[in-house]
Order: sequence, then C-alpha cells, then structure tokens
Amino acid sequence: MFLVVSSDVSSNVQIVCQYLDAYRSGSLEDKDISIRVEDRPKPLPPQECRQLLSVYLPSNQNMSFTILKIFLAFQADQLRKFSESAYFKTANLQSIRGIRGRGIRTNLLKILMDVSKEFSSRSINTNFSQQNEAFLSSKTPIFEAMIKRVEKMVRWEDSNKLILVFHGRDSQSVTPFYRNRDDVPENVKDLLKSQATGVDRTNQDIADYSSMSTNELRAKLQLIASSETTTMNRNDNVDPYYAITPDNIHKMILIILRVRGRIPVILMGETGCGKTSLVRYLATICKIPFSVFSLHAGIQKKRILEYIERKEIEAKNETWIFLDEINTTDHLSLINEIMCHHTMLGRPLSKKLVFLAACNPYKFRSEKQIKTAGLEHKIDEPDEYSRLVYRVHPLPEAMLDYVWDFGFLKEKDEMSYIQRMVSPNSEFNANTLLAKLLAASQMFVRKVEANFSVSLRDVSRCIALINWFAEALKSIREYPVSVKTNVRQKSRSKF
Repeated sequence: MFLVVSSDVSSNVQIVCQYLDAYRSGSLEDKDISIRVEDRPKPLPPQECRQLLSVYLPSNQNMSFTILKIFLAFQADQLRKFSESAYFKTANLQSIRGIRGRGIRTNLLKILMDVSKEFSSRSINTNFSQQNEAFLSSKTPIFEAMIKRVEKMVRWEDSNKLILVFHGRDSQSVTPFYRNRDDVPENVKDLLKSQATGVDRTNQDIADYSSMSTNELRAKLQLIASSETTTMNRNDNVDPYYAITPDNIHKMILIILRVRGRIPVILMGETGCGKTSLVRYLATICKIPFSVFSLHAGIQKKRILEYIERKEIEAKNETWIFLDEINTTDHLSLINEIMCHHTMLGRPLSKKLVFLAACNPYKFRSEKQIKTAGLEHKIDEPDEYSRLVYRVHPLPEAMLDYVWDFGFLKEKDEMSYIQRMVSPNSEFNANTLLAKLLAASQMFVRKVEANFSVSLRDVSRCIALINWFAEALKSIREYPVSVKTNVRQKSRSKF
C-alpha cells in the first residue's frame, strides 16, 4: 500500500505526522504544534510520513486505504482542537501544574491514538482472500457469501468502549464517554483529574453515566456535539418523548465524530431499532436541518437525482440527509457514489450536504419462518430473496469499511429505553407495572417468533394507544350526564 502524502501542512496526514514526529523525538511536552498559517511548521517529507505511520499504525490483513483515511480524518480533527486548546499549551501546563504538568500532552496523544485506532478499525474483520474466494466461487450463492461476511461484524456495544473527544463548543478541554467506569484506563483518569480544579481534585471520581438523568445526559451530549453556545429549551424541536440512555448517547457521539471528519456513516440494523430517530434527535441537538429519503425496490433513479439536486438548492448551511434502507434499491451504484465519493454522476456535490445512511441486515429466515401463509410455494423455487428476512441487495465493496452494526438492544438496555419512554407520560411512572409488562411482551414475542419480530416502535405504539384510552376515559368522565343519556336514547331509536 503506497500512500501519496500531501505537502500541505494543514492536511490530515501532515497534522497527524507532525504530532507523531514530536512524540518520537520527545519534544511534545516542550513544543506547541500550531495549525495557524503564520506559525505552521515546515511539511514533513513524504517518506518520513510513511515511516511514522508504519511505526505507529501497524498494518494488518484488514488494513485498507479507507481505514487509513478514517484514522487520519478522525485523529487530525482531534489534533486540530488539541493545537487550539489554551489549556493544553505547554506554557499554561507548566505554569498551572508545575512539575505535575509534565507528561500530560504525551499522555493525551497516546490516548487519542488508541481511540482513533479502534474508531477506524474494520467492523467486518474477515480475511480478504477468503472473502474474494467466496464471492468468486460459483458454488457459493451471493447472499450466502454476504451473510457470512457480515455475521461476525463488530457491534457498537462491543467496540469503542472509551471515547475521548474535545468539546464541540469551545474545544478547550476533553470529555470521555464510556459504557462502564471500570473500562477507563488509569492514565485517562489521571488526565481527567489534571483538568479538574480545586483542592480535592485528586479525590474526584469520574462520572457514572448510567446513573445520570435524561437532562444530564442531554447536557453532556450538547457539550460534545453542538457548536452552539446556547442550550436547548422547551421551545426547541426536541422530541420530549425520545428516550435518552447512555447507549444511544454513545452511538450519537460516534456519529458526530464521523460527520466532523467527513467520514461516511452507514448504520446496519433491524427495522424499527431506532436508527432514524437517533440521527434525527442528534441533528436537532446540533441544530442542523435534517431530512429523510426512504428508498425501496421500486424507486426510480430519476427520483433520487431530483431529490439530491433539490436539496443542494435548498441548503443554506450544513444539512444532513438520511438515506434509509439503501440496500433495498437497484441503484446501489449511485448510492455508493454519493456516500463514498460525495459525487453524483461524476459531479461533485455541495459540501453543505452531509449524507448518512441506513441499511437492513443480511439474514436468512429459518424454514419454519418461510412456511407462512403465501410463501410455502417459494421454498423449492430458486429465489434467494424468499429465504431472506429482508429483500436486500449486496452492498458494494467500497461501502463495507463504513458500515457499523447498529445491533439490537440487549434486555437490560431495552428495559432502560422502555422506562424512559414511559416516564414522560403523566399517566404512568417509570417503575410501574407498565414498563415491566412491555419489556416482558417484547421478550415473549422474540422467543416465539424471532429477534426481528418486534422493536421499540411497538413499544411506542402501545404507549400511544394507552395514552389515547386514558384521554378517552378523561373525556367520558367530563362529559355531561344529560348529554350521555340523550346520546344513548338516540342510538336506541335507530334500531
């Protein structure tokens, strides 16, 4: 793999290599690396950049140009903020911390490197030679090869256990996000304590996100994701019933980091698992215009082109476009060009448009599930689509490095979502029997049918139905008795 290195000091590869060079030479603690035009260092020679990357980003069988591009984009975005942070300037660290300030910059770079490596790692960790052999073999049906390829995809809940990210508003300090406090290394805890102020900073423990309220989690998300200095209020278009949990906050942070690095976002998950609502909520928090374009098997190419062209004209500032169920359409080559190359029929698209996408997973139905009303005759026919849970097309090779398994909710996480979905309703309490009944119903249907048979959409519909009955009962109680009697009498007279 031969990397073409830009001589532009502001390019991703040069920024990353400037820091790696300072780290290698041991000068990082005493040398500020500026990205401002007037103070920029000289560009490093291409050969030296390649050598630095080969040392600090070891290649393996899953390495590709796309993975390297993701790593450089994410790492450079963080290092730009590192350079601009007044807190992490060498002079400030020395004056504020004295001898204790030594090692903080080096420690932060190590942590950011580790986070970037995991952030850019392949979600599909399989051997390329085996993949190619499976796809080229006439004995292996195309969908069987695709399913084998994605069945070991790394889920979000099993990766990126620690994210260390600079704030979106002021970029002066860093905030960690993790699923479990026990997963946070000691050097990260030391770094966070170094940012704290006060006499008792060494005794301060890191935050426990699982015990935070909805408002606290939303405030933390705003701090990281939003570039606005104002906070959300009740008049903003934030869905008051959206269940905010540490799980979906973690996913939103991963998405916003990819968007900042201009890295395509493609989410693979079951229908109704919350992909669209999560991205919509994140866009609202960031105060960015958001629209959804749903694709399907019968959609025409002309309609896709017209929609994108219209959005280009309408976009005044950064606008997010969510392409839903991309692998159901026959025009995946066009979607691939839009998502991976930000072009359409060879024409560069506006930089104001940010594309995110969702696709359905690749799964076979069991024979029992195929034998449903109207499908029995298809079992012996050579139609691979009838064996699939979702009628989808194989994703292009270029897209696979950008796909992440959104996954399905674990029992504990789903209970947390349901409790938070129930809690905003005045008629119910999060700890009431309703939340437990809904969770038990979800588990029962999955046990009898399959994991994809139910989703949080069903929970939302049930809560909406119960709310409707509650409001109906209220109106009946408030209805005048005389009027009710007249209604009954009129009703009887009709028969």
